[in-house]
Order: sequence, then structure tokens, then C-alpha cells
Amino acid sequence: MEHSIRFKHSPKHETIPARIFVNHEQNGRSGHLSHALAEYKKDHVIAFYSNCSGKRNNWSPGHNGFGWLEYKRSADGGLTWDEAQKLPYSWESFLNEPFTVSCEKAVSTKENEIVALCIRNLNPNGWEPYMEPVCVRSEDGGETWSDAIQICDKKGRIYDALVHKGSIYLLMLANDDFLATKPEHRYYIYRSDDGGKSFVLHGELPGDTNGHAYGNMTMRDDGALICYEYDSNDEYNLIYHISNDMGKTFFESGKSPCAKRIRNPQIAKVNGGYILHGRAGCLSDELPMHFVFYTSADGIHWDAGVYLYACEGKTAYYSNNLVIDREDGSQRVLIQGSIPYSKGCVNIAHWILEIE
Repeated sequence: MEHSIRFKHSPKHETIPARIFVNHEQNGRSGHLSHALAEYKKDHVIAFYSNCSGKRNNWSPGHNGFGWLEYKRSADGGLTWDEAQKLPYSWESFLNEPFTVSCEKAVSTKENEIVALCIRNLNPNGWEPYMEPVCVRSEDGGETWSDAIQICDKKGRIYDALVHKGSIYLLMLANDDFLATKPEHRYYIYRSDDGGKSFVLHGELPGDTNGHAYGNMTMRDDGALICYEYDSNDEYNLIYHISNDMGKTFFESGKSPCAKRIRNPQIAKVNGGYILHGRAGCLSDELPMHFVFYTSADGIHWDAGVYLYACEGKTAYYSNNLVIDREDGSQRVLIQGSIPYSKGCVNIAHWILEIE
């Protein structure tokens, strides 16, 4: 089944070059994990990123969360950006707390509201173990921010968030480490009906989670929710689950094959189909570990994939995307990701896809 996505330019690294959004190389810094994006007003976008040590982590210097969060804002749908600002909660935590703060997702339920969903990291040379996640809120487009609000009493990492009918839904893996290794390491969906001021447990994903990490979710045109899990035992297949009640129950689960592999999947519903991007695996060397991009008609069966960015011998490509609806019915997809400039150090790049 072929998708009907109509790109203005075919998405591959020869036709859609990476735009450097943050040049960490000039200061010897890095910033792997934290690519939260949100549209908080028509064409007004906020983009978060990490400003972290370029030296910590002996295995891969620069691959760590030891630093703070910064953000920039755009008033033209992600084409131009204002000056960087520090997220106060992350900066104060870096200075005064035993943990650092990362942010992979942000959402908005109304104009000028931003809810930044934060994970807290106890390892100064990496991330894990994680603490209980929190959020910080802005009601003036990122000018000021609230104190941190604890989301739940489980330790873990929020992997995705979306807004549906005014409510926020979060996908979290309850595990203070990276890979799930115990029966109690489960994926949960939390819901907020008050713009992130409070959260309740909404649902739990089914199935075995051993060796799983990362996660993503998106809405189908028929109103169903699809949730995805990364399986470190099989980087050629995502695990998917489909729900008709936003994750309270699930009526279908299965495998979603990816020919060039996938790790840290980021999926979005767009006009005519679905897109998926992330690192093209990394646990074996039979295929490159480049930044891969797929398309699909149904969010389950993906095409052969193309590489948006290629860099031999280095790993990076934590990423996120934001679909911006245009007045004429077309869409702009802003993709943000980390691209390597040395073995473990990364810059932050943007790719912009225009969809008819």
C-alpha cells in the first residue's frame, strides 16, 4: 500500500541539507538528548536543546546530560529564530541540585501555553538513573516559567507527548535505567486535563518489555492511537499497539518492519501518510548508523528508507519533529536532531520538509 504524501522536495540528504541550529563545536560543547518542540501560537514555535559538557563520559566524551537546557523561539514557523535563553529550572538544578534536567517533549493546549516535560538525571557522566519526571509551564509564550510539577511517583523517562481534544497524553517507561529488564518496567500513559497542572494514570501498554526502551505515539485519521516501542533485541522491527480509547485498552499489537533499522523512533501523521526518523540502529555493524527517514501509508508498513544525514563511525541522531499546519492546508515538518562533529560531541541541526 503506497502512501500519498506529496513532498515539495524528495527527503534525502542530497536534497534537504541539514541546517545548523546550534553550533556546539565552536565552544567544545555537546547536546544529545533534548529536542522538545511545540507550536504555542500560530506559526510561533519553541525549540529546546541541551548545552552539555563536551568532555564527560570516558566511553564517548560529549555523550552526557551534564549541563542545562536552552531554548529559542520562532515567529515564522521555524525559519528564523531569536536569541537563546536558559530554561530557569534546568539552570538552577545544574547549579544547586544533585541532578540535571533534560526535555524530549513539549506540548501546548492553548495560545501562549507551553508545557515542557522534563526528565531528571542523576549520572553526571551520562543520564541514568532517572528520577521521577516533572514538567514546567509557561502561560506567556516562554517569557516566564512555573516551578516544577511532579508528574507521577514512578521513576523513569517520558518518551512522547501529544494533545487530543484539549488533554495532554504522555508515554513514559517506568524504569530508572535505560533498557527494561524487570517485569515492573512498564510503559504507562498519563493524562492531564488542566494543561499540565496535574496528571493521572490513564493506561498501560500490553506485552513483554524485556530489552525495550524509547517510545513514540501518534493519532490516526480514524481517531485511533498508535504507540510504538523500540526493541533492542530486534532493531529491524518496532513493536506497535493500537487503541480506540487513547490507551486505556488495546485491540491490536504487532511488529512494524524497518529495512534500514531504527533506534529512538520519532513518528508523525502528516497529509497522506506517516513519517518516521531516527538513528538507523547501532547494535551491530551490518548496516550504517546514519540518520534514517521512512514513509508509510498506515504507520506500520514502511518504505525502504533514505538517509537524511550520514557520518561514518560516529553515533548521534536523537531527534524530534513538529508538524505545522499551514493556512492553505499544506504542512511544514520541522525535524530537529543531533549530528556529530566528533565521536561523542554533537551540534544541533534542523531539516524542513514541505508537504502539499
